[in-house]
Amino acid sequence: MTFVPRTVPVVLALALGFATPARASGPPIQQRVLPDGLAVIVVEDHSQPLVTIEIAFKNGSMTEPPEYNGLSHLYEHMFFKANQALPDQEAWLARARALGMIWNGTTNTERVNYFFSTTTDHFADTMTFMRRKLADLGATIAGTTERDWSVIEGKSPAAGFEDTFGLVAEAFLAPAMPESEVTLARNQEVLALKRLRENPDGALELLVEATVFKGHPYANRPGGTPDTVAKLGREQLAAHLDRLRETSRLVLVVVGAVEPQRVVALARQAYGALPRGSWSPAALSRPSFSSPALTTETRKLPTNYLQAMFTAPGPGAPDYAAARVANFALGQRLFEEVRTKRNLSYAPGARYEVAADSAMGGIYVTAVDPNATLPVMLGELTRLREQPIPTDELAGYESLYRTRFLMAQETTDGQATSLARGLLLAGDWRYFDRLLGLAAKVTAADVQAYARTYARNLQFVMLGDPAKLDPKLTAY
Repeated sequence: MTFVPRTVPVVLALALGFATPARASGPPIQQRVLPDGLAVIVVEDHSQPLVTIEIAFKNGSMTEPPEYNGLSHLYEHMFFKANQALPDQEAWLARARALGMIWNGTTNTERVNYFFSTTTDHFADTMTFMRRKLADLGATIAGTTERDWSVIEGKSPAAGFEDTFGLVAEAFLAPAMPESEVTLARNQEVLALKRLRENPDGALELLVEATVFKGHPYANRPGGTPDTVAKLGREQLAAHLDRLRETSRLVLVVVGAVEPQRVVALARQAYGALPRGSWSPAALSRPSFSSPALTTETRKLPTNYLQAMFTAPGPGAPDYAAARVANFALGQRLFEEVRTKRNLSYAPGARYEVAADSAMGGIYVTAVDPNATLPVMLGELTRLREQPIPTDELAGYESLYRTRFLMAQETTDGQATSLARGLLLAGDWRYFDRLLGLAAKVTAADVQAYARTYARNLQFVMLGDPAKLDPKLTAY
């Protein structure tokens, strides 16, 4: 595998007043950049009495030293524990219940997501909570050149908005992180990582990552490894958080039943003392495969797990919309041909994995007889490449893609994540809002061009019995 250099676009915020661009539908999006450089994006939507608060910042497994891989994910678990205002996890959980707050977190290569849902009237208290967290750590912020991004997100009923805003802020800025809780979270993560290999899909995921990102910085897994996570302690976590506290790394997104002016006032109060810093994204090579390959791992299983990946365009690329429509069409066709018509597998599907400096399409299947199943799947890739999708069929795929996309935007946290991802992946927070229009213009020729350009030199990975797969089938 080779890596082709790509320049990562730098997003510069220039306006100090709210900017309200037009949208095809839905509530308007407003943006403001505070004097300290913090970008604030607000979608005022009173259709539901809910508010989501999201802080996005460049962070994740790519920012971690290899020997401490897993820091971002471990902090994800510490986020929901004690801080300066709430002395232990029991107090934290009690406060979250009182606010009617829903919370969770996820980690991947480029980003970490922490989200809470609460009521609007608790917003200011949440901001206060976050400000206290920073003071508790006595953090100082310096400029960095780290490449990845994270998100802290809170969501609650609108009546509790200000309290939730403070709760999220406190958790980000002033976590107590006592050694006892760090030790417990670390041990839980080490056990979870060891168990990951026990699950065939988990083991396949590890094998795929090791194959397609070999020699690339993305080989630094979001969750880390049992060995690296076992080394982590409070000192490493505190240093990790110190790197994040500069406004050049942060974007605040709030969506829901709250006025933009109120959000800005609370943002100034909670984050106004943060330094701007000098962080900017660094250029990173994108994976590129010069030939097809097959990697196998023998395991005695009732079925075989196969996945094949190929490089694809990422958000912001001219052919990204065509790629997403084509991938959706491929997934629908694989389900029909492999499962519905032939009953060769219960779980065929298409993959599309997007990262800041990598995008990959692919196919996945569990199959008792891969020699019978794989030719059907590859035949659908070839059909996508060689035969134009009929007009009515393509219109149906585009309509289904639009429906799935809009369903993901029905929640306030879905909208907040879409705005943050647009800014951090494509350099434009409006990007995914515009993507639907771009997808509606995709033609059959666009789909064919995508398939011909990218669906080649597949990297096949198999977990199961290699003797059941003819290697010649993987020369695609």
